[in-house]
Amino acid sequence: GFGGGGGDKMSALGGGLTAISQSQWDSTSLSKFEKNFYQEHPAVSALTSTEVEAFRASKQINCMGSTVPKPVRTFEEGSFPDYILSVVEREYGPDARPTPVQSQAWPVALSGRDCVNIAETGSG
Repeated sequence: GFGGGGGDKMSALGGGLTAISQSQWDSTSLSKFEKNFYQEHPAVSALTSTEVEAFRASKQINCMGSTVPKPVRTFEEGSFPDYILSVVEREYGPDARPTPVQSQAWPVALSGRDCVNIAETGSG
């Protein structure tokens, strides 16, 4: 019914964490975290700069910055684990393709780089 007091399965996240003081945090030595998870697929590695430029132009993708990773054209080229690919195939079909934003943003984000995307509402 109504009246509050509920919550969803996410409402208890962090409930078991222990608070630490600022002095404890300052003296804590954190290990360096490497953000680069991207493994370029062989088919993407094989793309020439002309092919990359043509793909980006066909999808109206404009990139700024140095050494921007090549876009992926298929979900398989994203080098995602099989369990992710099986969900994509089940939900969207075997011929599904990434949206233009996904094609370029995944390699950038998985490389640990910053990415700002601008696209039409509803385009993915």
